[in-house]
Amino acid sequence: MFLKWLVFALASFVGIGLFQWALYTGFELAKTKTFLGYMFPNLFTFFVFWSLLISFIMALPNGIVWAISSIALNEWFGKAWVIHLTFGAMSLLAAATTFWFKFGELPTKGTLVGLTLAIVGALISALWR
Repeated sequence: MFLKWLVFALASFVGIGLFQWALYTGFELAKTKTFLGYMFPNLFTFFVFWSLLISFIMALPNGIVWAISSIALNEWFGKAWVIHLTFGAMSLLAAATTFWFKFGELPTKGTLVGLTLAIVGALISALWR
């Protein structure tokens, strides 16, 4: 059961992490409204373009995460809470990782404690029957 949860958690982490990386990259590029040398006339058109680009880029990772999530819900765990809590924990872990690698922001002790509690909570929901 733990290995199944780990597969689901890892897929969730990668999918959410890719999206967060693209999201915050868009926020950084919005300062100049420039992408690959092209300067957008305003912030609105930049974000419409960026939203379409993220939608295209994230189609395959999202499809993979949704498929694994469906298997996790319908065949492995049978409870939506396991899926929901794992997504929440992996979202926090992906955010902490993104902020660390992208912005150089190390998590505080409180952030690490909260992150650990979220991951432990997700694990307990998956393993405790």
